[in-house]
Amino acid sequence: MHLLNVFRKVGWLLFAFMWIPFICVFIGMAPEFGSAGRDFAGWVDGIIPGLFEEQSWGAGWLTTVSLALTFAFMFAAMAFLFGTPILAGFRNRRVLRTGRSGEGRIVSVTQTGMYVNNNPVVRIALEVTPADGRPFQAETEKLINQVQIPQFQPGAVLPVRYDPDTQEVAIGDAPGG
Repeated sequence: MHLLNVFRKVGWLLFAFMWIPFICVFIGMAPEFGSAGRDFAGWVDGIIPGLFEEQSWGAGWLTTVSLALTFAFMFAAMAFLFGTPILAGFRNRRVLRTGRSGEGRIVSVTQTGMYVNNNPVVRIALEVTPADGRPFQAETEKLINQVQIPQFQPGAVLPVRYDPDTQEVAIGDAPGG
């Protein structure tokens, strides 16, 4: 779960940083915006010579590099943001298939802000009690059908599967559902 949170945060950071080179694309086109733009380009060119020189492909170095960086940041952000739920699904299925059985008492339920077909994806904190009786704390995310929300409240006890090495937890189908 921790790794997935890191991936999600990295995706949002890449998305935020994408806007810096995006703005630089327009700064690189400053000479095209009249006399004020040419004055600004001249000032910047005095600091870093050659950024605005038109190359054989029709654009300056600043515009070209900034455009490439914008797309690189954008595709990396999309990979992290869209890849995180896919990776979470693979990990969840692996734990459901190969994990050990236990009981999980719900400690808290919080919204993630994600919805699939108007059904919320929630983060569930659990106290997991394995068969050997040594409880541990764990977190997992689950897509919950709206009619099942009352079954996922703090204090409820659910059958869970867990990986004893990583303490990753997966909740299968809803109780009674």
